[in-house]
Amino acid sequence: MKHMSIAKKSIRGLVILGLVLLLGTSLAAGVHMYRQNMEIYRQMAFSYVNLATATIDGDIVRDVIRDEARFKKLCDFIEDAFSDGEPVPIEDIYAQPDFDEELVDLYQKWNRIYVMLLSVGNRTSGIKYFYVVVPEENELIYVWDSDLENSLGVLEHARYSEGEKENLMRVFNGDDEDSMVIYHEDGQTYGTAMQPIYDNEGDIVAVAVADTSITDIRRAFFRLLLNIGAAVTLIMLVAVTVYFSFVRRQLIEPIVKLEKATVNLIDDLKNETPFHVDVHTGDEIETLAHSFEEMDNRLKIYLRENTAITAEKERIQTELDLATRIQRDMLPGTFPPFPEFNEFDIYASMKTAREVGGDFYDFFLIDEDHLGLTIADVSDKGIPAALFMMMSRRMLRDYAMTGRSPRQVVELMNRQICDTNEEGMFVTVWFGILDLKDGTIRAVNAGHEYPILGLADGSYELFKDVHGFVVGGLPDITYKEYVIRLKPGESLFLYTDGLTEACNEKNVLFGTDQVIRVLNAKGKATAKELVEHVQDEAMRFAGSAPQADDMTLLCLEWKGAQANHELAERSTELTVKADVENLDEVLDFLNERLDNLGCTPKARMQIEIALEELFVNVAHYAYAENGTDGNDKNMVSVRVDELNEPLSVAVTLSDSGLPFDPLSREDPDITLSADERRIGGLGIYMVKKSMDNVHYEYRNGKNILKFRKDL
Repeated sequence: MKHMSIAKKSIRGLVILGLVLLLGTSLAAGVHMYRQNMEIYRQMAFSYVNLATATIDGDIVRDVIRDEARFKKLCDFIEDAFSDGEPVPIEDIYAQPDFDEELVDLYQKWNRIYVMLLSVGNRTSGIKYFYVVVPEENELIYVWDSDLENSLGVLEHARYSEGEKENLMRVFNGDDEDSMVIYHEDGQTYGTAMQPIYDNEGDIVAVAVADTSITDIRRAFFRLLLNIGAAVTLIMLVAVTVYFSFVRRQLIEPIVKLEKATVNLIDDLKNETPFHVDVHTGDEIETLAHSFEEMDNRLKIYLRENTAITAEKERIQTELDLATRIQRDMLPGTFPPFPEFNEFDIYASMKTAREVGGDFYDFFLIDEDHLGLTIADVSDKGIPAALFMMMSRRMLRDYAMTGRSPRQVVELMNRQICDTNEEGMFVTVWFGILDLKDGTIRAVNAGHEYPILGLADGSYELFKDVHGFVVGGLPDITYKEYVIRLKPGESLFLYTDGLTEACNEKNVLFGTDQVIRVLNAKGKATAKELVEHVQDEAMRFAGSAPQADDMTLLCLEWKGAQANHELAERSTELTVKADVENLDEVLDFLNERLDNLGCTPKARMQIEIALEELFVNVAHYAYAENGTDGNDKNMVSVRVDELNEPLSVAVTLSDSGLPFDPLSREDPDITLSADERRIGGLGIYMVKKSMDNVHYEYRNGKNILKFRKDL
């Protein structure tokens, strides 16, 4: 699109302004003069009709009209006689048979008035017609007329012209005493002034009329307009020329200089050429020029800094890309990872919120019968979290490969991180070891999300496991280990909070319940299908909302061991002398078994108290008749059974002492005070209330007391 220069715009604007001023000035002056001239002509016209009405005696007009025929005959006689050039003697007039002294006297009065008004009308410029008429119904009678060139004569009758009757009748009837009417004739425009003539009795007998040429006024008006226009045009041309010269020097030329300088501004920025504009107007334009120079200096500084920043960003981005690849390569990414093992199916995925993330997953073979599984979430994002993540992963894997239990691995990892954790970072960890022979997973949860169990029928439910404190938070934390027993076809679904805390545009979280619903809707599927389906649903739920946290998913399906898919009970037994001095050995034996079950502190305490109560009873009373010193037959056996359905621990005490059923005793009334209550029976009562099942029998010469605690 072609643009108009500022100089041309200025000229065009000034010309338009001049034309507007010219037109406005000319019209204002012309209209004013036109109105003044019209008023002058109106006053002049009415001055003549006023003269006529003041001079003409209405009674004379009435008498002339009344004796019109004789009076006209007298006038014609005198006019014919006067045409010979000689005055008509009065005796000759009296000698005429129809003329008497009264008629001649009337003629003389009328003639004096006629001659005076006629001479005044002919000498006045601008007055075209000056006459006195008597309007009648069908015609009008000219009493006298000042138009010598086209005189109608004396007492001539004439027809009305268009609109003339209404105007004359309005004045003749007294409806309008001072009337001014505009009319056109022969290409000319006239203004007619009319005024009534009264007789001595106050009756209107005639109308005095003066016609003024308005065409002359208009011609004078246009001449005035031309003169004013010419003068204003000349003044405007001079003013526009002077003003444009000033504008060009003070405004246009400096702006043109600025424009030329800014065209080369980009090239000057590239080659570091100094930017200068030679403008000295002493006003805002000069300030603007200095601002351009300052802007050029700052832009050059900015470009140098921006170039350095861009180079640094590119270097950082390159390093981030490399870190992303390194992190991706560190995590298992080949599926299936162990084709030679058909006992399980496993799949995992990590979608980071940034180039690198703080989440990680891992799985590795500890030996031919055990698979290590972990999923973790570092308390940050980006490069720091990625470094912490790689350190944590390496540490956990190294400890696990030594054959330690999950509890020992996480505790060692926690102490090691706390010793060197100056930044105060921490990591939530779920770590488990899968026994490939029976599907048992011994696991520790250090502040991580609850796992989800997938049953063989394709349904899924949240498994609220034992939660410990995060890794890296406190150095002396102990963790509890628990057991998950998977049946063939069942699965374990693990995830980080980036899944449950995925947020959509309305700030609504995806949530754990939604994860369960998505899994149940999918039903039975492979590990890969489950992971990809849940991840896709979470991203679809988030929509256009940005990903706020890393999202890591891991799914393991246990397909079963090759030989026997049924989980057998595990039993261990300890036999000691029935002596309270052996109580610590018995309790240590019990706790070793409970450690492998991931028993809760409350359940552990209840089992310990129950075993202690029963063992002490056996030591005190079972062999009372035999004594205890030097009797190697006063033995008691303690057996601990790990049961699968339901997951529980059963403890059995057997001895060869006196037959005695402690359960047969009546329960104590605990509502009574200690002084009122009968001594004994409280320990057995506590065992019955805290355990899920307590049973006694005497078989093959032995007291057998068994209690079970569901885990």
